[in-house]
Amino acid sequence: MKFNQVQTLEDKSKKSLSLNPNFTPEQKYLIDTLVDPIHVISNSNELLKQKILPFVDVPTKEYFYMIERAQNRLLETLEKIRDNSNPKAF
Repeated sequence: MKFNQVQTLEDKSKKSLSLNPNFTPEQKYLIDTLVDPIHVISNSNELLKQKILPFVDVPTKEYFYMIERAQNRLLETLEKIRDNSNPKAF
């Protein structure tokens, strides 16, 4: 993701709050609890990568990419939870 493509936390939160009414309370809690922190971490990671990546060693660069992969996996898991709550998805 390029620097100008980093979405604001507010934009990402609005998207995440368009929740399916069929969510169980546990699923809604999980999504509400995880989405904002995931996006904060994602935005912070992107901004730091843009600023300092050229100046750090290889192990540190790998750490940035590890954070990005973990964030993507968490978002995929949350999307699966959303899809499994949607009766039209079956």
